[in-house]
Amino acid sequence: MSSPIPPLPAGAKIKLTVVRGNRVGRAYGLREGISFIGRQGAQPVDVNMDDHEKPGNVFAQNRHACIMYQKGLVTITDPGTKTGTFVNRVKIQAGKPHQLKAEDVVQIGNVALQLKVVGMKKKTGQQK
Repeated sequence: MSSPIPPLPAGAKIKLTVVRGNRVGRAYGLREGISFIGRQGAQPVDVNMDDHEKPGNVFAQNRHACIMYQKGLVTITDPGTKTGTFVNRVKIQAGKPHQLKAEDVVQIGNVALQLKVVGMKKKTGQQK
C-alpha cells in the first residue's frame, strides 16, 4: 500500500502539459476548484481535447474527466466514460477521485498530459 501524497505548498500553481498528441508542449494552467478535460460541446471545458486528437481517432467525450484542486490536493475523476481515463498507464475507477502528484501522466485515448507543479522547491526533485 502506498503512503498518502502530501498536499502541495500554499501558493503552488498546477498545469497540464501535452506530452503526446497534437500540439505537444501546449500547457493549460488550472485554477483552484474544478477544471474539466474534454471536448467542446454543450458544457464548457478547461482543457479542450479537440485541439489534440486526430480527426477519426477521437476518444474524449464532453467533460470526460474532472480535476479538483483544493486545499493543496489534486484529484481527477472519470464520470464513467466509455474509454476511461488513465493515470500513469493505469485505468482509474469511474466515479472515484484519484489523487494526483507532480509529474503524473493523465491519458485520454491517444493524448497524454503531464501534471506540472509550479512554485515547489527543487530539493526533493520536484519542480520549482
